[in-house]
Amino acid sequence: MGSQTETRSNGRFLWIRTRAPLRDESCSLCGGVLGVKVVQSSHSVDIIPETSSKINIFAYWSGLGYTGDDFIVMGDAEQFGGNDYELLNCPCALSVDRVSEQMDACWNFVKPGMRNLEAALYYLEHFEPREWGEFCLDLKG
Repeated sequence: MGSQTETRSNGRFLWIRTRAPLRDESCSLCGGVLGVKVVQSSHSVDIIPETSSKINIFAYWSGLGYTGDDFIVMGDAEQFGGNDYELLNCPCALSVDRVSEQMDACWNFVKPGMRNLEAALYYLEHFEPREWGEFCLDLKG
């Protein structure tokens, strides 16, 4: 457990150290890079275009008549600065690790101790198909 906490702390430190110079216009090295954002995952810090987002897929589907409520999304952590923050910040979001500080978004229904791949597989194994392409997440068993 200690190494997991240490990894998260180091990742947060790296995110802060990477993000600050990119935003600082007085930085002699990079001079305030515009049009990018810095996000982190459990194993990396990503510098990506500011317009890049995992929720962009919803814009595509909304053109076909769907809304965000028509989907269930899955990610590892709804924490500010994380690469899943925007995606998991909705009521139909499942976390395979850390949950939101909000009470109405980013749920974790897996068994205690399950995380990441094991948790994702648990969710996928418990989706039951219904009529018209719908499904139910049945966690009773």
